[in-house]
Amino acid sequence: MINLKVLIILGLFVFINICEACFCEFSKNQSSKKNDSEVQSSNEKQDKSVIVSLIFDIYSWINSFSFLYFKIVGYVPSHHFRLFLYRYVFRMSIGKGTVIYYGLEARNPWNITIGNHCSIGDKVILDARKKIVIKDNVNISTGVWVWTVQHDVNSESFGTIGQEKPVYIGEYAWISSRTSILPGANISKGDVIAAGAVLTKPCDLQFCIYGGVPARKIGTRNNNLDYELPRKYRHFI
Repeated sequence: MINLKVLIILGLFVFINICEACFCEFSKNQSSKKNDSEVQSSNEKQDKSVIVSLIFDIYSWINSFSFLYFKIVGYVPSHHFRLFLYRYVFRMSIGKGTVIYYGLEARNPWNITIGNHCSIGDKVILDARKKIVIKDNVNISTGVWVWTVQHDVNSESFGTIGQEKPVYIGEYAWISSRTSILPGANISKGDVIAAGAVLTKPCDLQFCIYGGVPARKIGTRNNNLDYELPRKYRHFI
């Protein structure tokens, strides 16, 4: 006979995931309704009633819990279990044959689209407050950071106006370890971003190699790529 405590724990786990899925689906729908080009002044004053303020506070608490829960899921020692929660609870769009290693940190994961046969290395950060789209057969190595929002260094209020841009990563791109991708720094098909580089501008040319701080073109790559990243991974991590 199943222990009552076990049933309670399982029921609580299912309930939390259902609530989290509903929150993520709601947030995903809200994000899809927004125009990416819409700019709202950060110092705009709004009269908020107590009820509206309370709603915002509750949403903030739920969003914070969602962020924490996602980080915890990232260290669960099972690829299949993590992918299941990423897809059906956090509402990420993930293609077939894609491998996501442990320690993934994502902000607004419902704004992330990952194609088929991709490899996302361990301890990657995907800041999807604006949209992140990753095409097929993309390799993102250990410790890569992809940002879609940053502060304006000249802003009197330390705002983010004009610094909020989605990031698109083309097919066969290879982003090497410890690389930082800044807002709007899109990566074209077949491009390689060398280890430790900081990409501040879009890569307009395909099948090129970029490196340095800030990243610049340092070479070219074979443009006849036709591989499919294998779905092989180390178990548990």
